[in-house]
Amino acid sequence: MADGKTKLTSLPIERDDEVGKLVRGFNFLIAKLRREEVARRESDERLKFMAHHDALTGLYNRVMLEEHLQQALARAERDNTQIALLFCDLDGFKIINDQYGHDVGDEVLRQVATRLLLDRRRVDTVARLGGDEFVILLSGLEDARTAASHVAQQCLAAINVPFEIDGKSLTLGISIGIALHTGKAVAPSCLMSKADIAMYLS
Repeated sequence: MADGKTKLTSLPIERDDEVGKLVRGFNFLIAKLRREEVARRESDERLKFMAHHDALTGLYNRVMLEEHLQQALARAERDNTQIALLFCDLDGFKIINDQYGHDVGDEVLRQVATRLLLDRRRVDTVARLGGDEFVILLSGLEDARTAASHVAQQCLAAINVPFEIDGKSLTLGISIGIALHTGKAVAPSCLMSKADIAMYLS
């Protein structure tokens, strides 16, 4: 066990003398080591999750969005497929946050995240950049314009449904900017910038 060749295992207690006491002490130590190993593994998993996800909503964070976007751009160039990037900003969120406090605001953001994830494909990426900004990446598309329009309409309809929180019925809007891409890969920041600009022009 000490050199790692055998799994840590409790020993049977067959005697009620000093040897038996020694075995009990050994078994207590084994149980403690197991608990510490489980706690360390859970801590490692939490840290890994936090490095790639937004702590509040559980969505991917900016780091993972950029990584997924870079991969999607490379696939689009290789497979001759298309990409759509939807940059989403909530309308009226600051008023809710200021009027009802951060706890209500945080719950609104969590519910927004849940709604944006509805009906998404496994290959799609939904991320929170921070504040009330979200991004949806659609990849592997044959008709990016139609797909992006469809998803944008889904998002508009989902966010327009009132948010019921602590007995309050809260309403929000959402502004969406769309950037489409096909062909030779570009920098992820370039596509993000185009979607952001498109949102303010819409």
